[in-house]
Amino acid sequence: LSSCEMPTAPTSPSCQWFCAGDEFFLAQLAAIDAARSSVCLEMYIFSDGALGQRFRDALIRQPLYSPALYELAEIRYSQGQLKDAEALLGRHNQLVQAPSVEALYLGARIAHAQGDRTAESSYVQQLRRRFPDATQTRMANDGK
Repeated sequence: LSSCEMPTAPTSPSCQWFCAGDEFFLAQLAAIDAARSSVCLEMYIFSDGALGQRFRDALIRQPLYSPALYELAEIRYSQGQLKDAEALLGRHNQLVQAPSVEALYLGARIAHAQGDRTAESSYVQQLRRRFPDATQTRMANDGK
């Protein structure tokens, strides 16, 4: 971006506003490297290029950051890398007290795509038991 407006809402000392992608990405990488227990990393697009690889490497250095593991599992699933997606989701699920509706639904979709009906059934049963009214549960019940 050649220019941008600062946000009108006040920011906290732990929050920074970036107008250029390079500054933003470098700050995120530094935060991941400096983390002691967690980093709040919110992003919706990862590329398979060099910068995407740097994020993957940084998250590997901080392997206990469960939200990033879930997001990477979603990305790998969408890329058809089912074994990687399964492994990342498994690591995520081990770190959280109870998997979210999104994590259970992703697990069901990964298992379905792999043809693992036992795992798929387990995920769907957990969805039905814990989140009976969720959209994801209805979609899993419909085989979507």
